[in-house]
Amino acid sequence: MVKHLLSALILSAGLAACQPEPQPVAEPEIPSEPVAEEATAEAPATAEEIIWAKELAIYEARGEGDISVYLENTADGFSAWPPFTDTPYGRDVLEAIGGGTNGGDQEELTMELVSFTQNGDSAIIYYQTHMTRSADGTPVDYRYEVTHTWANVDGEWQVLGGMARAMPERGEN
Repeated sequence: MVKHLLSALILSAGLAACQPEPQPVAEPEIPSEPVAEEATAEAPATAEEIIWAKELAIYEARGEGDISVYLENTADGFSAWPPFTDTPYGRDVLEAIGGGTNGGDQEELTMELVSFTQNGDSAIIYYQTHMTRSADGTPVDYRYEVTHTWANVDGEWQVLGGMARAMPERGEN
């Protein structure tokens, strides 16, 4: 009997030695909710913020005589009607006339956002500008009301059309 018991113990020890090491049980992965990007100056969160940032960049570059930022932000079929032309014109004319700067790089103006509206992939922004120095360096006092229509084309907001007018004198409301 001791012989059988000893044989059983040896057999048990041998079998135990052949077993793989126990592995820790892995916790099941629980998918986490995606974390939304925080809005920063580099990554505006809303269409209004994105478009307003683009408008500011267009005018900043234009003030330095660079209309490439404006041209890069125009959609196919772009048309604009500034106050100094009888009819609207397209991107080709915008480029040919240097965005109204005539090659100057001394324009100074301030901009004020007035209103914004959006419906899906279309948006309209309304703002006022006050130019105090023209592109050639001449001191001026020009005030304009501007509207740009923007289209979201393949995830990128682009100017489709625009119109501006000299700000009219307004009485007390």
